[in-house]
Amino acid sequence: MQNSSDSWFETAAAWLAAPGPEPLPSEVADALGAADADDLEQWIDFLQQFTAAAATALDWPKSSLQRLRSLLQLIAARSLRLRLEEDSRQLIPAIEPQHVGDLAESLIGDNPLGAAHCLQILSAQGDPASLEVLCGLLKELDWQDEQCVAVAVSPLFQWPPPGLASLFSGLGEDLWKWQLLGTMLDLAGYGVRSGKLTTHPLANQRERLRDLLGQTVQRLAKLEQDPQVFGQDVDSIQRVLASAVALTVSLCDTLGLIGDTQAEGKLNQAMVLSHRRVQTEAAGALARLGHARGRERLVELAGDPMARLRAIAYAEELGFDQQIPPNLRSPQALAEAEAVVWLADRERFGMPPTTLELVDERTQFWPSYEEPQNCFLWRFSYHFAAGELSNYVLSGPMVFAFQADLKALEVDDVYAIFAGWQAEHEEIYEVPSSHFNASQRAESDRLLHVLEDGGIEELRPVALTFFFGERAVLATGQQHAANVCAISDGLETIIQPIDQRPTSLTPDLVLALYRGRKLLRTFNP
Repeated sequence: MQNSSDSWFETAAAWLAAPGPEPLPSEVADALGAADADDLEQWIDFLQQFTAAAATALDWPKSSLQRLRSLLQLIAARSLRLRLEEDSRQLIPAIEPQHVGDLAESLIGDNPLGAAHCLQILSAQGDPASLEVLCGLLKELDWQDEQCVAVAVSPLFQWPPPGLASLFSGLGEDLWKWQLLGTMLDLAGYGVRSGKLTTHPLANQRERLRDLLGQTVQRLAKLEQDPQVFGQDVDSIQRVLASAVALTVSLCDTLGLIGDTQAEGKLNQAMVLSHRRVQTEAAGALARLGHARGRERLVELAGDPMARLRAIAYAEELGFDQQIPPNLRSPQALAEAEAVVWLADRERFGMPPTTLELVDERTQFWPSYEEPQNCFLWRFSYHFAAGELSNYVLSGPMVFAFQADLKALEVDDVYAIFAGWQAEHEEIYEVPSSHFNASQRAESDRLLHVLEDGGIEELRPVALTFFFGERAVLATGQQHAANVCAISDGLETIIQPIDQRPTSLTPDLVLALYRGRKLLRTFNP
């Protein structure tokens, strides 16, 4: 980075300060993706200088806060990659830990998630000095919610370093803070299961854990009876519910893992709550403690798509998965569960679909996979007071649904959009029209004439796209007085109607359709 770092930093600074939506410049992403330890130190220096300058303004632009988090995420990801590529016995930090800690402290007030990504860098490094600073910041900084803590320690789930136990001993009594406890219990459980922790850090705190489980179960019971006690709006109630469920789940798992035989009563109380995730964790803990009712309940819960994956995972771990009917362990049943859980995530619909119908099932080669994949296309529906919402969700090689309504497309084209959207390859890319050079502009004009001959007027190029050497123009225009998006390589042309509705196809999805058709046709003749 010696010769080019100044220009990269200038580009990054301009991007951080730019108003409105603006994608991360590719040269910045490439620079971070190839950065070595010295480069990463320079990036932290740059971000410190930028945040110090931004702090002189009364308010940070929201876009700057989000973009700063994106850069810190990339630095954390690169730090983790460097660590995984090195000899784990020689834990030398790529970036001076206190340097990262200073940046975190400067961000915590205006940008707590940005501060969390700083801690993520420390977790990714995982050396004793980084873990010491990480531990100190977890204790000292004012974390507003458990999401930030989960972000901060997430790399430790990918590679638990040899000194993982020091984090728990270093936190001491602060570990019991509500923002920290759930995530740290999950990390401890992962450490025990993976063999990175020889004993559970809270194995001698059984009574305290048991009492806390009783409190969280009572809180959830009250939530079920009268949610408005915990807030007057849906968002507030959902936050309280999500926090209570997460901690209850962690406590159930911990009590089962440390073998607390006196926790049976509290776990039975948790198992009768209406929340399926809590039921599953309580049943799993009881089964781990040797109680038949826990095993029976896990078998029952496998019949519910929302609980199926976790119930089967616990049954497999505890050695009685054969008691679950084979039809509930089939690829289709697992794919159904994946789709339902994905849709029910609180970042999406927050609840399972009203109906889920299998539209198509096929085994086919899929981008990024060497072997053929089982693909399941489902049609889901939600019945709301204002009407019905319905669309497709794919499970198998990926689990995803688009906001755009795909129901008018042929099934083959629905698969193609998912495949083209997921495909990544150095020879599959596009150049935005604003970045055309002279030869690209000439090629775009040539292909636009093809679209004009097809009856599309008022054409505006969006991008010139490249697919293993083939070039195509992506453009918007009008056909028969309707707005359309079209793509053509001179031999194949796709035209789709677009409008301003959130459920409309977008140029990105029309491009995905074009690429996906070619990919699936090539590999599945």
